[in-house]
Amino acid sequence: MLDVISRDHQQRMAILAAVVMDDHVHVLCRILNGYDGRKLLHSWKSVSSHELCCNARTAPVWQTEYHLRWMNSRQEIEICAAYVHANPVRRWPGIVAYPWMI
Repeated sequence: MLDVISRDHQQRMAILAAVVMDDHVHVLCRILNGYDGRKLLHSWKSVSSHELCCNARTAPVWQTEYHLRWMNSRQEIEICAAYVHANPVRRWPGIVAYPWMI
């Protein structure tokens, strides 16, 4: 999933923070050039589902709901990025390096 998200970096959005967990994903990004965040999310879900299902995973991969939140200040962005990056440690205390994080 992280590779799918990264494909759009600097083209349709700029990744500020991202983590792929075992049961959910967080992406904090700045949408570029007037792209629609909902369409971008749909694209990520579609491409990653297709890749997973081609590798013997059965559908559905994603839940239909998601949460979009718009940040209005640098402080909100910093708090959100810290939250995203702390996800692996909250889930698995003592983890030193987590490979699925930007």
